[in-house]
Amino acid sequence: MSGWPCFFAASITLLLVGSCSATPLLQDGSRLPVVLNTWGFTGATSAAAKQLNQCKQPSMLEDRAAGQNSLLKEEEMDCLLGVIVAGCSECERERCDGSVGWGGSPDEEGTSTLDSMIMNGDNFDVGAVGSLKRIRNAIGVALRVMKHTFHTLLVGESATTFALRQGFPSETLSSVESSKIWSDWMAAGRTPNYWKDPSDGIPEHAQRRMVGHDTIGMLAVGADGQLACGTTTNGASHKIPGRVGDSPIVGAGAYCESGVGGATATGDGDQMMRFLPSFAAVNYMRAGISVEKACKLAMEPIAKNYPNASGGLVCVDASGRHSASLIGMPSFPYSVQTAHMSDPEVITVKL
Repeated sequence: MSGWPCFFAASITLLLVGSCSATPLLQDGSRLPVVLNTWGFTGATSAAAKQLNQCKQPSMLEDRAAGQNSLLKEEEMDCLLGVIVAGCSECERERCDGSVGWGGSPDEEGTSTLDSMIMNGDNFDVGAVGSLKRIRNAIGVALRVMKHTFHTLLVGESATTFALRQGFPSETLSSVESSKIWSDWMAAGRTPNYWKDPSDGIPEHAQRRMVGHDTIGMLAVGADGQLACGTTTNGASHKIPGRVGDSPIVGAGAYCESGVGGATATGDGDQMMRFLPSFAAVNYMRAGISVEKACKLAMEPIAKNYPNASGGLVCVDASGRHSASLIGMPSFPYSVQTAHMSDPEVITVKL
């Protein structure tokens, strides 16, 4: 199924998993290089595409000398990682939808924290941070974890200490908006919340339900099929302090493999991370399954086991064909732009 907007729905127990494949060829027949991200965060897409234009184009890659091949691949990957950082950093600055960057989604104590990850699809290096405090450029810190340490994930105050040592400035993550969200929540009896049973003074009659959020996940495919991917978010509002969602977890928030494909997820992270949907989608593509079917299959176990969960998954293969699937919500938009396009396109998947 092609063209946008489009939709496809398949019955999965009590839920539907919707998917859509939308990869029109450009006039010159090229799909690559390309950048995609969850939701209609086109400012982030544009910032990433601007950086994408600095990466190697197919005609340049054809001129590789045998002895320069490895070095050029490393340079291209560094450029693709820069694409992810540029796009995610723009969303952090814009505070996309209040769910990315500083000043949104306060926890039970009124504190905003950030989760982020970035991945190199050539060698599977990953850098990530969780529950990061007082540092606004979470994706930048995640890149430093990948580039300067042998670790994968740093969390909490120790992640903040690492960022400060790397030269990132200490800044408040609170805003007028996040303070109001927290004060309104307190006035409403600290509800909704994430406790299964009454705890810490929360009234027994308090409503307990998940509070969704809109992570940005980003995928970049180079001219010869190299992939990089990443995520950044301020998580779920009213979360219990110390909670880390799916976004910085490799295989959950995002996963990519050069020459195969990549995927990135958003939604009810506490449920979705238990099934590693991004990793599952790439595994399906590695097995030769189409990007559309892979994207849908990866979400099916979540829909089956958590009928009330909601989320979306964006997938792309190494040739630039892309697709998305969703559960538990009527529609899910994602943004795409190639180096040959002047503006991003927003593609909406409908259930």
